[in-house]
Amino acid sequence: TQAEAGQMPAALATLQELRQKVPQAAPRALYERGLLYAHSGDDAAAVREYQAGLALAPRLPHLHLALAQVLAHQGELLEAARHAQTAQSLGLAVPAELLQQLQAPPQSPAPTPTP
Repeated sequence: TQAEAGQMPAALATLQELRQKVPQAAPRALYERGLLYAHSGDDAAAVREYQAGLALAPRLPHLHLALAQVLAHQGELLEAARHAQTAQSLGLAVPAELLQQLQAPPQSPAPTPTP
């Protein structure tokens, strides 16, 4: 694929063109763009793409799962859990690692020693 060949800008442009020319493909194109951004480490851009896709197709479980994974990576565990649960309710299996991460108690900062 274009992204694997180090041509992320071209891949993003192709998906944007698909989104514009074939409106019914827009949610899938946004999902793919989100994957590209997430893979490149741009979580904020991935979240924007996934949210835009969900605005068009709120019942696509893969968008909910992908958004849950990025949000969990960002530490937004409550919002991530909500999207993971939605993905499950729409019939998509959620990876066990993500479920464990979402069920882990929040880490509190270590107490600072007092002199």
